[in-house]
Amino acid sequence: MCDMNRKMCDMNTNISQSVVNGLNAQVQTFIQIPKEQWDEIVKLLEDVKKMLEPKDRWLSKAEAIKELGISATTWYDWCRRYEIPFSRIGRKVMVKQSVLDEVRERRAKERDWY
Repeated sequence: MCDMNRKMCDMNTNISQSVVNGLNAQVQTFIQIPKEQWDEIVKLLEDVKKMLEPKDRWLSKAEAIKELGISATTWYDWCRRYEIPFSRIGRKVMVKQSVLDEVRERRAKERDWY
């Protein structure tokens, strides 16, 4: 019936939505997408999410100490010995995850050397 008189159908739909919206209700529209296209959309969204994620996560000093499994005293010693680059934001010390990974690698090489 709506195919015969498209303008009338659109007008009735708009009136119905206006009445429903006036009652503070929500109108939901559903569409069907073939599974292959849906999977492609999901993959594209995941790729976009990866691109938007920061490449290197910043950790607080406390998080870094916990991740390395060391004490605060050892942290200060390693900062000097391994020349760990860090940033200060006010009084807060922040270090990049990639820096901790490099420290772990250097430390492992030192242990292998002995």
